[in-house]
Amino acid sequence: MSHPYFPSFDDNDTVKVGQQNELVDNDMNLNEGSLFQKGLFNVTGVDQDIESGENEQSNSSQIFDGPAGYGFGADDNDFFKVGQSNLMDDSDYNINDASLFQAGVFNVASVDEQDIDSGENEQSNHSLIDDHDAAGGGWKSKFGFGADGNDTVKVDQSNFMIDTDQNANVFEGAQLGFANMTGVDQEIDSGENEQANTSLIGDYGSAGFGYDDNDAFHVSQASLMADADENVNGVETGQFGALNLGHFDQDITSGGNSQSNFSEIWDG
Repeated sequence: MSHPYFPSFDDNDTVKVGQQNELVDNDMNLNEGSLFQKGLFNVTGVDQDIESGENEQSNSSQIFDGPAGYGFGADDNDFFKVGQSNLMDDSDYNINDASLFQAGVFNVASVDEQDIDSGENEQSNHSLIDDHDAAGGGWKSKFGFGADGNDTVKVDQSNFMIDTDQNANVFEGAQLGFANMTGVDQEIDSGENEQANTSLIGDYGSAGFGYDDNDAFHVSQASLMADADENVNGVETGQFGALNLGHFDQDITSGGNSQSNFSEIWDG
């Protein structure tokens, strides 16, 4: 869209964007199993799984302000303010608890999987501001007299995450007899939380006679994460008899957290 040649043309815009997310997800999850077997040829299998993560918060803002005028005293003194914030409290309490007793001949116990996934929370803010001043900006005239492009841009982005989880896998087993076999697999994944802020600012103007382009840019980005997890894999088992075989596989992953802030300003 084109604008005619107006003296004292004004296009002084004020744009304010406020975005906020708040999430409280304090779960309590419990899997509990108890088994008693007495006889001949006892076979059992246990599978316990808890997934208490993958929360996501995101804010996205895009502002495009095209060149609006040219001529004598053209004004394009814009004010842009973008505020984005995320607040997450994901302090969960997760327990897998299995108890097993077998008495007989040929006892086979398999805890195929005790698994807890209490991570992969994500927070992100994205802000894009593309401002083309009057009397400039590519296809507009570059010969305005006294044209102003004194812009003020303020971007505030913040992430705050509390992810203090308590995770426990517990197995208690006892086998009494002949040819006892026990296999236990326990896994806890309580990491890979991510926070990211991205700010992109493009301010474009072209010089003319008496052209002003006194811009002020303020970008504030902050990421705060408290990820103090307590993870426990516990196995207690007793085998009494002949030809006993036991195998345990225990794994805890409690890392991989990421924070990043990125700001880019193009002032033409």
